[in-house]
Amino acid sequence: DDSWEERLERFFGTLRSGDVLVVANRHAMGRTVDEETRTIAALRRRGIVVKVLSHGGRHLFDVGR
Repeated sequence: DDSWEERLERFFGTLRSGDVLVVANRHAMGRTVDEETRTIAALRRRGIVVKVLSHGGRHLFDVGR
C-alpha cells in the first residue's frame, strides 16, 4: 500500500506548471491542516494553481492568494 506522500508524488508527476487543479474542498489536499497547507504550497511552487469549490463564495477561490 502506497503512503500518502508516494501517492501525492505520483499525482504531482501528472501536473505541469500552469495547470489548474480544482478540488471540492481544501480537505482533499491532505489528512490534516498541516498536510493540506504543505501540499498546496508544494503545488504552488511548481506553478500549479489550486481552486477550491466549497469555500462559500460565488466564484472559485484561488488558495494561497
